Amino acid sequence: MNAVQSPPINIGIDIGKIRDNTAISVAEVVQVETGRFRQCKRVPAHVNKRGQFVPPKDAEPVLRTRYIVRQIGRLALGTDYPKVAEKIVDVLLSDRFEQRTIRMWVDVTGVGQAVFDLIKKELHERIHGVNKLTAEHRERLKRLTLHPISFVRGQKYNRKLGTLGKSFLISRMQARLQNDQVDIPNTSEAKATCEELKVFKTNISEEGVDTYGAPTGAHDDLAIALCLCCLDDPYTLEVSYSQRVH
Repeated sequence: MNAVQSPPINIGIDIGKIRDNTAISVAEVVQVETGRFRQCKRVPAHVNKRGQFVPPKDAEPVLRTRYIVRQIGRLALGTDYPKVAEKIVDVLLSDRFEQRTIRMWVDVTGVGQAVFDLIKKELHERIHGVNKLTAEHRERLKRLTLHPISFVRGQKYNRKLGTLGKSFLISRMQARLQNDQVDIPNTSEAKATCEELKVFKTNISEEGVDTYGAPTGAHDDLAIALCLCCLDDPYTLEVSYSQRVH
């Protein structure tokens, strides 16, 4: 009998600058039933290999992806970048993620690229260094995908190039929230994240150049980390859709 596959994990990282914290958001991505059904290829009633009766099937439930935020917070202000990379790798190797597929999106705009390189270096050293990882941790890293993200202007997202417009990022997050797809814990950091989302601003210059972020003196690191971890749906490439939905 095959083991039930655990839901995948999405992680969003906003790399801090001199006056900003590095923020980390971790979400477990599950699928829930919507109460609707989709027509599919009819399967007659039968007895399976385990001797269990399987009723006939000609429809399957329509599922909706939900992001359950399990962790959101900041690293201490002033943490040097090698230490930031080390702490991020510690998160990736957490025992909570055993048997999980992990996808991590990292803002590499500006100084973020240097930190992203440090993360890859830290992973390489842990795999091949003196204090080698256990076989279990090595298997875990095989299920890890890193996605460097460079912010650009406009309403666009190119997965292949890793370029992302903040307008696209924020509008997608707004859609997820309005569709009740994000479950945020009742913690002080989560409340701070919600406040950051409320004050997130769009500014258009006289030349028509758009910029997005927190007002002067405010932070948006937690908001960006949360939006990154809810950016993509790991189930979309695994599902095919028929034309009729009931």
